[in-house]
Amino acid sequence: MKMHLYPDAITKDVMHRRVLYLAVTGAIFLALSCMLERPAHAYVDPGSSLLLFQSASAFVTGALFYFRRRIKALFSKPRVSHTQQGTQR
Repeated sequence: MKMHLYPDAITKDVMHRRVLYLAVTGAIFLALSCMLERPAHAYVDPGSSLLLFQSASAFVTGALFYFRRRIKALFSKPRVSHTQQGTQR
C-alpha cells in the first residue's frame, strides 16, 4: 500500500490554492502597510538594528538546521546499496 504525502481530502490543487491565497494576502498586507504609513517622531536606539540582525540570523540558522538533511543531500553523492550494485553488473 502506497502512503500519500497528503490525505485524500487535501490534493495538490487545494494546496496550490492555499499557497496562492497566502501569497496574495501577504502582498495585500505589505501594500497596505506601506500605503498607510505615518511619520514617527521617535528616537531609534542603536541596539534596535542589532536586534533585527539577531532575529534574522536566528531565523536563517533555524531554517538551515531544520532543512539540514535536504541541504546535505544536495551536495553529497547518492549512496548505492548492495542490492543495486548486483543488478548493475
